[in-house]
Amino acid sequence: MNIPDAGPLTPFANGLCGTADYGHTSDSWQMVDMSVRRLGIWFLLVQAVGGAVWWGILMLWPSARRPFMAVDAPDVTLLAFSVADSLLFIGASAASGYGLWVGRVWAWPLLCVHAGAAAYASLYCWTLTALTGGDGMLGAVLMSPSLVIPGVLVWRLRPQGNNP
Repeated sequence: MNIPDAGPLTPFANGLCGTADYGHTSDSWQMVDMSVRRLGIWFLLVQAVGGAVWWGILMLWPSARRPFMAVDAPDVTLLAFSVADSLLFIGASAASGYGLWVGRVWAWPLLCVHAGAAAYASLYCWTLTALTGGDGMLGAVLMSPSLVIPGVLVWRLRPQGNNP
């Protein structure tokens, strides 16, 4: 699978950090995996922007925090996730999407980190909802795609040579 050159958009355009070919290598899979890769890049970048906007709203408008928390819980129970979310959810999503876009060898391992962090955050949201009888349901619903899609991307975009 050929990965287009990123041109002047990246300091890594000359392969300084290595390049990678993601997905299955047989001709029958090549078109499917290119579509999965493109959709994955789109999802990861949009997810990162969405996460950054969401945290921005929570920081600027404290009243927006209530639908994402247990009733009567202090704000710090939500705000304590801000640093981890910034690094592992937003940052890893953006960086792995970019890395997949320009074909870097570090993109897939970073996607694995992101997928684990996204699954953890999503499962936390659903557990909060289950244990409180429905509190935080909006967060659980909004995190549901992040529970499934990054894991699917990890599997479908695994580097060549690791295919069964």
